[in-house]
Amino acid sequence: MSDKDMRKKVRLLKKSDPDEYNVNEQFLRFVAYYVESGNAREAWTLAGYSPNSAGTAMSRLRDNWRLVESMVKERIGAHVPMALTGIIELAQTAKQESIRLKAQQDILYRAGYDKPMEMIVTDKEAKDLKDEELQTELLAILNKNPVIDAEVE
Repeated sequence: MSDKDMRKKVRLLKKSDPDEYNVNEQFLRFVAYYVESGNAREAWTLAGYSPNSAGTAMSRLRDNWRLVESMVKERIGAHVPMALTGIIELAQTAKQESIRLKAQQDILYRAGYDKPMEMIVTDKEAKDLKDEELQTELLAILNKNPVIDAEVE
């Protein structure tokens, strides 16, 4: 992120609620650089603080964890469209059917539809399974989806 973009981001954050975080603009720059790079010492000096005082950077981050969390959420949120585009592309073009299916389930789940069911694909047919294997599979299915007794009219 360019220095100009960083300054713009800091101004916007300061305008949104200047009293929410009792910090100055330099500290906001420090946190923004830290969220971008993950390197507290580097972010400390990029924000204009003395390298000699970089030891206090982590404690200042801990003291202002809500601000850090807010900026991390903002950074992640900025990548949601790209991630969604990737999932849609996988759902449409993946060579393996299982990958396409997983991507499609993921899209539905994120849209608020029910959690995807676990699907286990096997090349065995029921007639080829031993009684013990059939019993184990049946119990596993029933434990995941308990049957409710109801009279059928």
